[in-house]
Parts: sequence; structure tokens; C-alpha cells
Amino acid sequence: MKHLQTEISALRMIRVRAIIERHQFVLAELSEARQARAGLIARIASCAEGGVIAVVESGRDCDGCAYTGHVSTIPATVAAFDAHYDHVAQWADGPFWFAVEKPSEARGIKATSRDLALEAFEDGHSHCLHV
Repeated sequence: MKHLQTEISALRMIRVRAIIERHQFVLAELSEARQARAGLIARIASCAEGGVIAVVESGRDCDGCAYTGHVSTIPATVAAFDAHYDHVAQWADGPFWFAVEKPSEARGIKATSRDLALEAFEDGHSHCLHV
């Protein structure tokens, strides 16, 4: 009986190893996502001042206009960050990214933009935008 239990345990371990091997890439992606989420939570906690954080948005639209320095002040919670991200993503027509900063440090950030399509035309390579 003990020999049979040992064989069953060995078979289960083989199956578990096969499942882990088969899904190792998914598990790695989940681990990376969990680490990124933990980093976001830590960043929000370290940048909170008076219960708020500053989110600095940069990106580019579909016409080749790049922008940076759009500052929004939101509550210092992950839920508020997620809601802000979803709102921006809903209306984005190009790539964008965020930086979480302390509100006191973000006060000095000035919003800027560049028309990359016009710059490319003026530089003689209107077929290609250099970012």
C-alpha cells in the first residue's frame, strides 16, 4: 500500500512539473505584472503629499504631435490612479505614459508639445517621424 502511495505521489509531481513547465511563460508574465503593481503602490505611497499625488502625462497623438508635462492631481490611491489611467486611455489616439510624482515637485513642470510631422516636413523627410 505504501508503495502504491509513493507511485501516486510521484505521478502527481510529474504532472505538476509538466503543468508548471507548460505555463512558465504565463507565470513569469503574472510575476512581472505583480512586481510592477507593487512598484506602483510603493511609488504612490512615497509620493503622496496631503493625500494626493501628481500624475505627469506624456505621449503622442495619431497626427504626430508629441506632448509632455500634463500634470493632474489625484487622490493617492491605486483605485484613483487606475480610474485616471482608464479615462486617459479611453480618449487616447496614440501612445501615452505616466510618471507619478510628488505634487510639490510637479508644480514646476511646464507642459510642452512638438509637432513631429511638421518638423519632419521642414527637415525634408516628411515620410518618417523621428521621436
